Amino acid sequence: MSSLTKRRKNYYSRIQVRVGNPKDNKRKIVYIKLDTQTYSFAKKRNAIVTKEENKIRVEIRQGLATKSDLLTINDNSDWEWLKKDGSRTSIKLHTLGEYADKFIKYQGIKQRKESTINGYQYSLQKFIDSVGSTMLVSDLTDEHIDIFIEYCEKKGLNLVSIDSNLKSVSAFLHWCHRRNYIERIPTIDLSRPIIEDKWLTELEYNAILNFEYKPTHNNYNLHLNYKRYKKVFKLYAETGMRLSEGFYGILTEDENGIWLAIPNEHSKNKIGRTIELNKEQRDTIKMMQTLWYENDCTTNHIKYYSRMFRKVCDKLDIPKNKSFHSLRHYFGKTQVTITGSIYKVSGMMGHSSTRVTENSYVKGYDKKATLRDFPSLKQYLITPQNRLKQGVETPNWRHQLEDLKDSSSIN
Repeated sequence: MSSLTKRRKNYYSRIQVRVGNPKDNKRKIVYIKLDTQTYSFAKKRNAIVTKEENKIRVEIRQGLATKSDLLTINDNSDWEWLKKDGSRTSIKLHTLGEYADKFIKYQGIKQRKESTINGYQYSLQKFIDSVGSTMLVSDLTDEHIDIFIEYCEKKGLNLVSIDSNLKSVSAFLHWCHRRNYIERIPTIDLSRPIIEDKWLTELEYNAILNFEYKPTHNNYNLHLNYKRYKKVFKLYAETGMRLSEGFYGILTEDENGIWLAIPNEHSKNKIGRTIELNKEQRDTIKMMQTLWYENDCTTNHIKYYSRMFRKVCDKLDIPKNKSFHSLRHYFGKTQVTITGSIYKVSGMMGHSSTRVTENSYVKGYDKKATLRDFPSLKQYLITPQNRLKQGVETPNWRHQLEDLKDSSSIN
């Protein structure tokens, strides 16, 4: 670890490098000019040198560097407080604004979705505005998170929006910690407010599929084309795809069925998957992709399906919190009930873990609420005893009744 030393009024970082035979205990000293006579600045700059030193020492242990890299650290490192000619510069280092920019560039390199990057930029700009762009990242504390929350509240953001911004800030701070830009991640406590269910109920879903536009001189073409939108809405509710996946997916057919392959680069978690389709769903995909190609494959064309869905919901007085993505929520909620396996549904939806499925699409299990929102799923929820009384049959009902009889005879 580098230590601070003062030579002719200026501070330097001092690094000791063990050389030669370990038994001889010979060391060479490397000095890094910190270009300041102020102890507080010198301390922060020495911390930067220490991090760079530690990084090289780790690489030495991994066989990726040698001790000569430590001895020539001045030649190979572009210390940000020095210009190329070694003169003093007024540029501050390790500021929040600087590393926020680096974080955004990193997200671009990792090929994150444009919407994700825009979300990070929006949240980090608010964070910068609240605590100041010249704040040193290494100086961020829990109090600065409190200042940010207070700033968001004054801007009129609700709890859901504040939580969303905090998640982006948390991702940024964890990124800084992994790169040793900060020694400790400030504590971030999310409010986690109760959010209204985003999935469509069975009644709402059927109303959307049965909805008919009345032709007028203003929307006659929309009336003629609405059957196309119905097919698309039905496709997404039956497959649980994300909106863009239906356009970027690749159709294939073999002896085992019809498949839509979602490439890694067009999957949210960068892990591709295949979705099994029936003939009707395949034909809908072909129709969508053909129209998309005819419209020069623009993102606005894809977004139009979402806007169309919201128009229908408005006509039917379906709550504002439900959007095109609610078709995916509908799929997740119904399939968990039908299959009885959150692991299977998590794989079908392309989630990175079952926790995502549970938190975002299931939110616990309430039998009464499920029967209320999805009455047709009753056959999957009633017990074998009630099934016998009500005469309800499901694919496995006979086996379950036999098990029930066997257990009762034993008792």
